[in-house]
Amino acid sequence: MEPIYLHLTSVHVPVVGVGFTLFVLIYALARRSAEVARVGMWMAVGVALFTVVAYQSGESAEDAAEELPGVTDAWIEPHEEIAETALGVTIAAGVVALAGLVFSWRRRGRVPSWVTGVVLVPVLASAVLLIWTAQRGGQIRHTEIRKLDPPPAAAH
Repeated sequence: MEPIYLHLTSVHVPVVGVGFTLFVLIYALARRSAEVARVGMWMAVGVALFTVVAYQSGESAEDAAEELPGVTDAWIEPHEEIAETALGVTIAAGVVALAGLVFSWRRRGRVPSWVTGVVLVPVLASAVLLIWTAQRGGQIRHTEIRKLDPPPAAAH
């Protein structure tokens, strides 16, 4: 499989998945449902795992993309930098969710609302960063979403 294709297909899972995860966790809070909260926490763990796959595929995709016309480091670097931050926060959200699952298991499946709320915070931060990463990644090849001025790295 081509590196760019692998990267482009794998990055959509965390971006879309984190949105569904947010919805499920908010629904769990609203309904005070331990079962739904656990589903949301497992989803957060899954999003974290897929984010690692997406990030790991980025380096080889970068090498291949640099050979394409109109693609420069000036467009790739901002995407790569925010992707590193998004990866860290998304992994942290997955770890917090896993801790919430362990906590609920030790309480025989009961998930207090505060635990769901604690999991929701890093998942929300992850969502913001993953969307920002996707927007920066889209600018690499989609000239229609690029800003009118070049990225800061190209100005020098």
